[in-house]
Amino acid sequence: MSDHPDSRMLQALTGHILRHRKTSYIAITAAQTLMLVGLWSAYSHFILLLWFFSMQAVALPHFIISQRYAGRELTPGQIGYIKVVFIVYTLISSALWGSLTWLLTGTWDIHAFIVLMPMLGIFAGAINLAAILPIYFCLVTPILLQSLAVFLFTEAANPLLAGLFAIYYAGMIKFAIELHKMLVHTYSLQFELESANGELVVQKKTAEKANIDKSRFLAAASHDLRQPLYAMELFLGGLSQDRGRDNRVYLLSRLRNALDSMQEMFSALLDMSRFDAGVIAPAKANVFANHLLQPLRMKFDDECIRKGIRLIIRPCNHWIYSDPILIQRVLENYISNAVKYTDSGGILVACRRRGEGFRFEVWDTGRGIGEDEVDSIFDAFHQLDNPERDRRKGVGLGLSIVEQIASLLEIPVGVRSRYGKGSVFSIDVPQGGPNRCYWQNRKTIRRLMMMFSWILWFGWWMTMLIFWRGFSFSWRPGAALPEPSSHPSRFRR
Repeated sequence: MSDHPDSRMLQALTGHILRHRKTSYIAITAAQTLMLVGLWSAYSHFILLLWFFSMQAVALPHFIISQRYAGRELTPGQIGYIKVVFIVYTLISSALWGSLTWLLTGTWDIHAFIVLMPMLGIFAGAINLAAILPIYFCLVTPILLQSLAVFLFTEAANPLLAGLFAIYYAGMIKFAIELHKMLVHTYSLQFELESANGELVVQKKTAEKANIDKSRFLAAASHDLRQPLYAMELFLGGLSQDRGRDNRVYLLSRLRNALDSMQEMFSALLDMSRFDAGVIAPAKANVFANHLLQPLRMKFDDECIRKGIRLIIRPCNHWIYSDPILIQRVLENYISNAVKYTDSGGILVACRRRGEGFRFEVWDTGRGIGEDEVDSIFDAFHQLDNPERDRRKGVGLGLSIVEQIASLLEIPVGVRSRYGKGSVFSIDVPQGGPNRCYWQNRKTIRRLMMMFSWILWFGWWMTMLIFWRGFSFSWRPGAALPEPSSHPSRFRR
């Protein structure tokens, strides 16, 4: 079943009718039986039996079909089928009900009362069909038309009754429309409540996950921040006691590393907090992809050479439309992550067309990611093979920042990996151009070209037709223009 609001509403209204069908069938069958008994002494037995069994022949299959689909989740095709079945049934059933009015004569006795009262009752008793208004209209309209015909044009003519029937019909139609609106409003509120409950469950899970992440965040951050502080304290103590130049240079170098480590940690934490607070607004622009890729080679070449791995960055001669700083940050985090976990082989950075945009991919021949860790790879402080929180392996915030950037830019990121073989991280970006505008949409251009071609073709034929008519009137030998009076125009007033 589609989640489209109209489809959900149509299913709810159809289910409303199906739920009441069993009660309606029993009540209508009982009413028909009582009418048969009440009219048995006044009218032809053959006509009454023919009418009764015709009604049952129509109602029973309809009842079976209704029970078959009642309480089930329906597809759009099934809903359409049920709607057609109901319309056909109500038209035939209404015509049969209205046919009884032709039995009326000018005598208004108990038998006339038995004929008319159930028809008036049907108008009100079948009001549940107003859930789908065309079905209700198909039920009451044939009864009304036949009743008006009898009350106006037969020996049982009674204009007063005809007027009362018409007023009653108009009132019931108005009531049916209001009931339909009420049902639609009720089901709309129900859908909103279900949606709100679903969102509440999601928000609850999100809050629980955020609480767990906060605890893990505090534990990891406190450890990662204390580690360089302890190191700095030790190095400063060593500097205060040691007077050898070489040892001081060594201690100062280690102190610098500890400060760099703290700076990296604080920068990552500040970036995370800025994304969480929503203070970063993307500045989207048209960017030539190679302008983003070239600085990456300069930044990571030396580190790759030291590790003995190759870094291949394929040129991408296309334009993209996004925030260049944030996209470059994503690629930097991807490559940095690949360098850390790749001990041999190499890293490939490339882009390829993906639908109406492009996909940047970073391939590596590193250790890969286990299936049980792929879903959590973008979590904050999540690191592979680093239970001891070795600072040389980073702080575990790079991919979490990537996910937040992707959420900010409203573009998808992805990861594919095989443990022991390597990984592929990707991000999709929209296509851009030097002067990106609506006309770059290829489908739109194609439609406009087809419309323009059709206009040219139509204009050419109209021009040829006008030219041919003028040519034939002007140059036909011996031709004379017809008198205006001999050819009356369709447009003459």
